[in-house]
Amino acid sequence: MDSDATTHTSNNSRTRLWIVALCIFMKISMILFFCSIQVGEKTNKVYSFAGDDFPRLLPLAQADPVLMAFEDSVHYQINTEDGRAEWASLTPGNGLVYLGEQPGRPFSISMFHQLRCLDIIREDIVGADSNAALSRHCLNYLRQMIMCRSDAQLENILLASKEDSLQPFFVRPGTYVCNNWNSVLEEVKRNQAGAER
Repeated sequence: MDSDATTHTSNNSRTRLWIVALCIFMKISMILFFCSIQVGEKTNKVYSFAGDDFPRLLPLAQADPVLMAFEDSVHYQINTEDGRAEWASLTPGNGLVYLGEQPGRPFSISMFHQLRCLDIIREDIVGADSNAALSRHCLNYLRQMIMCRSDAQLENILLASKEDSLQPFFVRPGTYVCNNWNSVLEEVKRNQAGAER
């Protein structure tokens, strides 16, 4: 009887193992199938740019990531003319692109929307062109984008001096691997030049 119980247990274990393996295989197959559909949509889909029929990302050639060392900068000051010009230069043509049949439908790119919002808040801080409703929109938009992207990279905490009770520590972020913002900037400039013709 013990040998029958052992055989029965062994068969149950093998059956469970095969069921688990089959489930894993089916799950992987489904993932690959849905990924292939999404890839096919990206490369083969033709958009009308009417209503909600447009791509969710700006069509860009694949660019290698870049390293960015985060540091305090002498550029992008809050209340200088040079700083104002540097902030304005971050969003050429208000960061708009025109897609679809000429004259093209205007779209904003998230990166440029975020940079414009930072500049709007900067203007509000220095008291130039203050617009509380627009600043409120920008603060909420930036908060939502930060939460949406949920960057989980660890940042080094350094303790400040004991005399500085207002800021007990500060963060030194270090180096990040980033998307290549220059490829986005170049594509936007190319798009805007084509739209002007």
